[in-house]
Amino acid sequence: MNKDVLSFENIKINQDLIDEIWNLDPRTLEQIDGIKLSIYAVALSQYLIYFASQKNKSRADEYKLTKYIDRTVSLILSDNTDLIKKYKTKTAAHDYLISTNESLMEAQTKKEHIKLELMRISGLDKAISELIATLKRELTRRENELYAIRRERKN
Repeated sequence: MNKDVLSFENIKINQDLIDEIWNLDPRTLEQIDGIKLSIYAVALSQYLIYFASQKNKSRADEYKLTKYIDRTVSLILSDNTDLIKKYKTKTAAHDYLISTNESLMEAQTKKEHIKLELMRISGLDKAISELIATLKRELTRRENELYAIRRERKN
């Protein structure tokens, strides 16, 4: 893949600014000037790209761990077919191998950690997009308000 396609990975997140946005009190919205709201919208847009990138990396890591576990278990089971007979099902033999093999246990633990992390962030991209849209609507509302005031002054 062309390295330019991955240029979004160069986004540097200003964590202090993002924290400021997360701590925004909606009751003080009128006191925040338009430039700052625009900065918030751009910062959140960049954060959304970063967020999606990190989520995709986690999914890729989960995929690699799943493939590693499945291939390793398949190799062990193909060398030792008695395990399936002993544990009655392939799933039970699979679980036994993971619980007794340190490398597989470590990979399974990492995979579970990633799955939990992905569950925790599920749907947040939509919420962040909605916050960006809300900030843009506020900027548009202010712009329309200024336009209406100017038009009234002309008349």
